[in-house]
Amino acid sequence: MLIHHVTRTNDISDNDGKPVTASIDAQILTTIADLHEHGIGILPVCLDDGTLCGIISERDIMRGLAQHGPAALKMTTGDLMTKDVVTCTNACSVKDIVDQMAANGFRHMPVVDGDKPVGVVSSKDVIAYLAERLSKKEFTSMSFWI
Repeated sequence: MLIHHVTRTNDISDNDGKPVTASIDAQILTTIADLHEHGIGILPVCLDDGTLCGIISERDIMRGLAQHGPAALKMTTGDLMTKDVVTCTNACSVKDIVDQMAANGFRHMPVVDGDKPVGVVSSKDVIAYLAERLSKKEFTSMSFWI
């Protein structure tokens, strides 16, 4: 299976169908409001030309608050974001994504087309995708999990 079956592009898209992103220069309070408004835990962070340059997550923000105290709320998204981002494409298999997420402890992974974000896949998305494909017998049998 290809990862495009799992991504939540519709859940994190604006009215034009483009994924919601954060600007590297955005004040962190703006980014927090965007996360809350869309009910998501991560946003791709982009340069002015739309190129992915990082991600900002609830954990990044909490880490910033722990390290900088209230001063973190005056920082930019770029100051607190994760810069080294592992991404996937729509051509990646679900197995490859699950392996990457498990190996690196990720809960979310940006999906890109070239260097532009087109969506985000989350562990919740993967679980829902897999649960949908399991037969009721397999899903309810404990022997499946053991």
